[in-house]
Amino acid sequence: YILLHLWDHFISTGIGLRHVSDWALYMHRFASQLDEEKLRQNLEAFGFAPVWNLFASLAVRCLNMSWTDFPHAQEVPLSYTNKLLNIILMEGNFGRRKPRPKGYIIGKVNMYWRVTKMISDIVPFYPREGILYYFFFLKLGVKHFFLDWRHMR
Repeated sequence: YILLHLWDHFISTGIGLRHVSDWALYMHRFASQLDEEKLRQNLEAFGFAPVWNLFASLAVRCLNMSWTDFPHAQEVPLSYTNKLLNIILMEGNFGRRKPRPKGYIIGKVNMYWRVTKMISDIVPFYPREGILYYFFFLKLGVKHFFLDWRHMR
């Protein structure tokens, strides 16, 4: 759950290295207590193994974590890890480096473009995850727009 939550913030608003280190330290502390078979099944069932591998590779390469802290993780190319690190550093914690403009409509449009850009950065090496998240985000955005619109009238 922690990584899924981290991934959601990474795509939508940005994360800091603190988020990655919190997850990595949690994994370091509790990896030996995990049901590894259940973890493997969940990663496969949710199609989340590529994200698991990406963040595990970042934690091992940049935070000096051990591969044993991330059961079933497989190393990804260094270029993927570098791209992830660059995105994290450029976007900032919850997008603080690129704040959302004031105003409801302009804020929604800005968020749409930010997420679209983030997904376009990810699609080259994770096409399935990027495209699936894009449609999830689009559906969620339309739903919230109409729910919010109803309350604004």
